[in-house]
Amino acid sequence: MTCTNEKPDHAILRSGIASPPTMTFHAWPCLPTELKLEVLSHVLDFSASKLRHSTSRLITKRDHARTMSTTLLPIIRAGDRELSTLAQSTYYQSNRFRVIIGRWWMSYPPVARANWIRELRIEAHDCMAAAAVEAFLDPRNGWRWLLREKVPNNRGGTRTTEWQLPFVNLRRLEVIVHMAVVDTIVVCMGSNGVNALKELLANMDVLIKAESVDVKIRSTGCRLAPRRMDQLGNTVREPLCACEGEIEAALEGMMRKKGA
Repeated sequence: MTCTNEKPDHAILRSGIASPPTMTFHAWPCLPTELKLEVLSHVLDFSASKLRHSTSRLITKRDHARTMSTTLLPIIRAGDRELSTLAQSTYYQSNRFRVIIGRWWMSYPPVARANWIRELRIEAHDCMAAAAVEAFLDPRNGWRWLLREKVPNNRGGTRTTEWQLPFVNLRRLEVIVHMAVVDTIVVCMGSNGVNALKELLANMDVLIKAESVDVKIRSTGCRLAPRRMDQLGNTVREPLCACEGEIEAALEGMMRKKGA
């Protein structure tokens, strides 16, 4: 459509008869890009700034399928290439997407537009900490969806991490690892176990990278240390799993883009 100031039909003005109003917005092509993006964001942006509740909605695989069929796909099929591009960029770049990893499976939005996604949250379950690379890459271990050997040795962890490759433009990555402590090397009771685990991670790699990375370890199988008195006479109870912070820092370093 060409944006022109069309002259009114004087015959219609004289007769007082006008055509019925149309249900489409024909002035859309005339709007500036900034205004188009603002309009689309009201429909496709589910971040906290656009919602009444305080937390952002995480887009799961099911959410993505529903939004695609009810909202995004009708816009794409409108036949306007510019509108389609603006709608998809608004949707993928404005929202936070959620990846869920289990022992035998994982769930994530289709990766056809993964290069447009800027924020991602990974929730990894059934991640068993162990003393050997083979245990990390065991088919029963959720780690195999995240970690791979720097030097492949035909022990798995190569194909199961390929899903990470298309996410090349992430700005923010949040990773929550539910780790089960099943080996004495990582019972979090001393620096030897922590150093051994960090040394093991040094031989592993993570393909997915982001400018800002926040990793949280939620470990099970560790007990709290006995109560003791601090210097002020207060009773404190420190967790024996203080190594969680060191493991988190090691994983963050693996997932952070160079120079970020």
